[in-house]
Amino acid sequence: MVEQIKRICEENNIYGTFEGEKCSYFRDHNVDFHPHYGFMITAFDLAPYMAHEFTWDHVENPDKGTGLTYVADHLNISTDDCYAFGDSNNDISMFKAAGHGIAMGNACDELKEIAEYVTDSVNDDGIYHAFKHYHLI
Repeated sequence: MVEQIKRICEENNIYGTFEGEKCSYFRDHNVDFHPHYGFMITAFDLAPYMAHEFTWDHVENPDKGTGLTYVADHLNISTDDCYAFGDSNNDISMFKAAGHGIAMGNACDELKEIAEYVTDSVNDDGIYHAFKHYHLI
């Protein structure tokens, strides 16, 4: 499977990095414009035991906080009711926009400092434990 992903990425000018628990792949330019939401898909992460997750960058202000606010507005929900999970400093704007910022156990120190709650790492069921902590399940 890894070789197939590498081949597809090479054929489509997508470049990757490996950060220990996940692989991140980035296009050399923004090509997938979503006409309804005004977003460009610029990156995706592959993590063990998980399907792919998309990081969508808003055209006017490319950060996750803007994206979270935009989606919450579109769904007519308050950002105060949003739970943001993250592990690196590119999640800071999302934590500031969300009502609840949850840092994964393997998160960078800068993110842990501003997090409302620090859970276990992804590999140690951190999202599950955070859901239990907040009585969401």
